[in-house]
Amino acid sequence: MTTQTPAGPPASGPRPPQTRPAGAGKPGARARKPRGEGQWALGYREPLNPNEQSKKDDNPLNVRARIENIYAHRGFDSIDPSDLRGRFRWWGLYTQRRPGIDGGKTATMDPHELDDSYFMLRVRIDGGALTTEQLRVVGQISVDFARGTADVTDRQNIQLHWIRVEDVPEIWRRLEEVGLSTAEACGNCPRLILGSPVAWIMAGAMIYRSSR
Repeated sequence: MTTQTPAGPPASGPRPPQTRPAGAGKPGARARKPRGEGQWALGYREPLNPNEQSKKDDNPLNVRARIENIYAHRGFDSIDPSDLRGRFRWWGLYTQRRPGIDGGKTATMDPHELDDSYFMLRVRIDGGALTTEQLRVVGQISVDFARGTADVTDRQNIQLHWIRVEDVPEIWRRLEEVGLSTAEACGNCPRLILGSPVAWIMAGAMIYRSSR
């Protein structure tokens, strides 16, 4: 007489991985709409970050009219925050950090706690070359409005500090009289084209900054 042995627990050891049909998500999970990557050619038009939202709300270069007609007359406290920390940069203006605040605190403080009522103004020097007349004008602006500051940057710009919004229209007027500008010197925008310091010297250069 034979007896049937009851089935015991499955043998121990690695099990083959279970697979789901292609395209299936977790059980019960909702299908997630693919996130756009901003490619206009594929039809994506919605801003992906605050910089893009700011540009959608208003052409950043439009802030110049508000600086000249409103903020320069009413002072720093009248500046709209969305202009102050966004669109101002398209005209070369960054707020300065308040004295006494070291770099380690910038990640833990709100922007309004960091901002001083003065600006750094960046003058773009396309091609990295200035005429003597342009240099004299920048130097006089530094003396008159920037406490004698004028930093030459490694991107071939000049940065002036301690600038008041009340003085910005006059600074622009002086710069533009000699062919200089602060437009698109900062911010999420196209920047200047650098010039080679060895132009006209380096053998084999394909193009030069300008003709003689």
